[in-house]
Amino acid sequence: VVGMPQQPNGYDCGVYVMLAAEALCKHRGKSGSLAEAVVQHMSRDATGLRASLRQLVEQLAHTPEDEWPAVVEAFRRRS
Repeated sequence: VVGMPQQPNGYDCGVYVMLAAEALCKHRGKSGSLAEAVVQHMSRDATGLRASLRQLVEQLAHTPEDEWPAVVEAFRRRS
């Protein structure tokens, strides 16, 4: 997508891919410019998403596997 934000470092590429994929999914079936929708969504703070994902992984590491779906659902509701 023309004008898509790029990560300013060598370690946030996965976070940026996740933000872009989320933007594409949210735009599905909507009218308007896909490029504008992606760029607007990508302005979200990658640092914040990275921190949230780290918290999720740490929480899952200390949670019995059969309880993971509830933990992930709670994470999705916060996001």
